[in-house]
Amino acid sequence: MNPRTSLVRTPTPHSTAEPVPPLRAPRARPEAGGYHTLPSDPKGVLRLLLRNWWMPMLGVLLAGVAAYAWVSRQPTRYVTTATIQLLDGRLSLGTRLAGGGSSAPPQSVRTQVAILRSRPLAGKVVDSLPLGLRVLPQGMPAGMVHDVGVAGNSADGGILKLAFDGGSWFVTDDSVRYPYGKAITVRGLTLRLERPPVGVTSGSLLILPRDMAIDRVLSQLVVNDREMTTLIDVRFTADEPQVALQALGALVQAYQSADAATAQLRARRRREFAQQQLAAVNAQLSGAERRQGAFRSTQQGLGSDERIAARRSEVSLVEQKQRELQAERQILSDLRVRFDSPDPAVRARALLALPGTPVGSAPAVAALYTELSQREAARSEITSGPRGLPARHPDVQRADQLVEGTKRRLIGAVQAYEEGLLLRLAALDKQRTELSRDLQGAPVTKAQEVLLAQSADALREQAAGLRAEYQRAQVAEAATVGQVDIVEPPTRVLPLRPPVGRLVVLALALGALIGIIAGVLREALDRTVKGRNSVERGLRVPLLGTIPRITGPLAATRRWLRRDTPKVSEVGRRRSVALAAARDLRSGESEAFRRLRTQLLYGLGGRGKSLLVTSTRPAEGKTSVSVNLAISCAQQRLRVLLIDCDFVAGRLHVLLGANATPGLQQVLGDLSSPFGAVQSTLVSGLWLISAGAVGADLIDQAGSQRFRTLLLELAAVYDVVILDSAPLLAVADSVAMSVAADGVLVVTRAGETRLDEADEALRQLDAVNANVLGAVINDVDNRLARYGERTYAYRGYYAAVSAGEAGD
Repeated sequence: MNPRTSLVRTPTPHSTAEPVPPLRAPRARPEAGGYHTLPSDPKGVLRLLLRNWWMPMLGVLLAGVAAYAWVSRQPTRYVTTATIQLLDGRLSLGTRLAGGGSSAPPQSVRTQVAILRSRPLAGKVVDSLPLGLRVLPQGMPAGMVHDVGVAGNSADGGILKLAFDGGSWFVTDDSVRYPYGKAITVRGLTLRLERPPVGVTSGSLLILPRDMAIDRVLSQLVVNDREMTTLIDVRFTADEPQVALQALGALVQAYQSADAATAQLRARRRREFAQQQLAAVNAQLSGAERRQGAFRSTQQGLGSDERIAARRSEVSLVEQKQRELQAERQILSDLRVRFDSPDPAVRARALLALPGTPVGSAPAVAALYTELSQREAARSEITSGPRGLPARHPDVQRADQLVEGTKRRLIGAVQAYEEGLLLRLAALDKQRTELSRDLQGAPVTKAQEVLLAQSADALREQAAGLRAEYQRAQVAEAATVGQVDIVEPPTRVLPLRPPVGRLVVLALALGALIGIIAGVLREALDRTVKGRNSVERGLRVPLLGTIPRITGPLAATRRWLRRDTPKVSEVGRRRSVALAAARDLRSGESEAFRRLRTQLLYGLGGRGKSLLVTSTRPAEGKTSVSVNLAISCAQQRLRVLLIDCDFVAGRLHVLLGANATPGLQQVLGDLSSPFGAVQSTLVSGLWLISAGAVGADLIDQAGSQRFRTLLLELAAVYDVVILDSAPLLAVADSVAMSVAADGVLVVTRAGETRLDEADEALRQLDAVNANVLGAVINDVDNRLARYGERTYAYRGYYAAVSAGEAGD
C-alpha cells in the first residue's frame, strides 16, 4: 500500500457542526539523504550523463586546450645516460686487478644510489662545471662563454648584464671594457668570451646561489638500480646537450674518484687496525705458550693421556699385590686356627704344612722351623732304640722343653709375619686410594691441557689471518682501487621532447572525468522534484498526476521568453494556460487533468467535496492546476465552485473574466452574502468566488470558524469546491484553510520545487493534521522526459488518432 494512501481522511457528511479532525498517523519523515535521487541503474546513469553532456564536453575542450598550450611552450631538453657497476669490496684485490669481479650485495647498491644523489657530490659537480649549472647564459649563445669560475662558495646569486660590440664587451652598469679571448674576473665571476656574437648586442648571465644550483642538479638527476643486478643507471637532463654530457661525466668521475679515495682510506685504516690487532694477538700467543709449558712441567713432561695410562697401570699392580697378600692372610688365618686347636694331631699337621705356605719361606719362620726339626730329631735320637731314655729322664724332659720353646717361638714368628702382612695391606690400600684420587682429577687436568692447547691454536690461526689481512690491506692501499666500475660512460645526448599526444590524451581523459564528476555533483546537489521517485520516496506522499507542458499560440513558458512581453500578452498567455482543459478536450493537457480529477475524486471517497490546491512557493502552477481541474470536473456535469483563497496575489477573476469584488474577504467580513459573491464564468458548470478586496482586518479569518462554516454551506450546494490558496511557505493562510478542507493537493514544479522546501510545507500541513491527498508535478519545461519519466503517452495517442495511424 502506498504510504500516503493509508493516510487519506474519509470525510464525514456535511452538517452545520464543526467537522472532527481525522485521527491518522503523522507523515513519515524522509530518511537521511532521502532528498538525493541519484540513479543506481545503468539506464539512469546513462540518462544522467546525457542530461549533463555539456559538462564533460566542456571539460574535454578546456583540458585539451590547456594541455596543448602547456606542451607547446615547453622547450626541448637533452638527456644523457651512464651505467655503473658495483664490485664486491670483499673480493681479493689480486683477483680484481687480474680482471675478475663480483657482484656487491643489494644493500650496498642502495647505499651507492643514495651517495650518487647526495648533495656533497652534486656540489662538487657544480663547483667543477659552473657554466650551465650555476651560471646560465640568457639572451646570448652559450658557446661564446668559456673558462667560467665563481670565486669562493658564495651562496649569493645575481644577474650580470653584458653588452657586446665589435672589439670589446662590457658590463652595462660599468664603463670598463674587456677584450675578447682573455679571462676576466668581474664581481667574483671569472669568464672568457671567445669572439663577438653574430647578431647579438646584449645578454645576461644568471648566477644561481650554490644551494639553488645543487637543488637544480639533483632535480635533473635520476638514479635507478636494476633489480637483481649490481648495475646503476644514471640519467641527467639539461637545457643544452654539452652541459648534459659534461655534467654527467663530471658526476660519475667524481663519484668514482670519491669511491677510490674512500676505498684507499678504508684500506689504510684496515691495515692499521690489522697491525694493532696482530701485535696484540702475538702477545697473547706468547702468554698462552708460556702457560702451556708451565703446565707440562708440573705433569713431569707427560701428557694427560700418558699420565692417566701410568696411573691406571700402578693401580692394577697395587690391586694385584693386595689380592696376593689377602691370600697369604687367609692362609695364616687357617694356620693360626690349627695352632690354637686342643688336638695335638691338628697342631702337628699344621706344623708339617707350614713349609708349603708363603709364610714358610720367610727367613725367621724358616730358621725356627729348621731349629724345631733339629730339636725334634735330637729328642727322637735319645728316646728311640734299645737304649732310649724314658720320658721322665731329665735329658728327655730338657729336650721336650726345648722343642716346646721352639714351637712357641715359631708360632710367634708366624704371628709377627701376619702382623707385617696386615701393615703391608694397609699401605697398599692407602697407595690405591691416592692413585684413585689422582685418576679422578685426571679429566680436569686434561681439560686444562686441552683448553691451553686450543687457546694457543686459536691465537695462532688468528695471527695467521691477521697477517694475511695486513698484507691485503697493504696491497689495497698501494693500488687505490675502489668499488665502482663505469660500464657505459656518457657519450651521446638525445633530445627529450614532451609526449604531446600522451599528455593531450591524458588531459582529455582528465577533463572528461572532471566533467562527469561535475555533472554527478550537479545532479546530487540538485534537490528539486524530478519525477515520481523524488515525490513518493523523498516526500513520502503519493503522486496523483503529472501535468505536461501546455502548448498553444500564447503558451510560451520559458521565463526568458516572457521577460519583455507586454502586460496584455502576459495576461493572454496566463488565460490560455488556465483554460487549456477547456480549449481542446482531446489534447494531452485535458487528458492529464481528467486523470488527476479521477485520482482526486477517488481519494475523496465520493463524499468529500472541498479540495485545497496549494504549492510550496509562487510560480509553481497551482492556479493553472486549480482552474483546469475545476474545468475538468465541470466537463463531467458536476457543479463546481472555484474559490480564490490567495488574499495577496489572487488573479482568478482576471483569468476567468469575472469581477474582483465582492469576494471571499467580503464574505468572511460579513460585507457580502456567500451566494451573492458567486459569479458565473465562461465555462458551463463552473462558478467563481474571487479573493475580493484586500482588508487588513480580514486576513486572520482564513482559519476561523466562520471560514469553516462558509465552506460547509457552499459544499452543501455545489458538487465540488476547489480552493486556490496561497503558497504554503509564503503566507500562513493555506495552512489554516487546510484544516477545513476535505483534502489538500500540493502542486510542485519539475526542476524548480526544492524537496526540502516541499517537505517543510508538508510538515506544516501535518502539524495541523491536514488531509494531504497527494502531489502533482507541473512539468512546464518538459524536464521529466530527461529523467526517464514516461507520463505523456496519451499525447502521442491523440496525435496518432488525428493522423489516422492508431490501430484497434
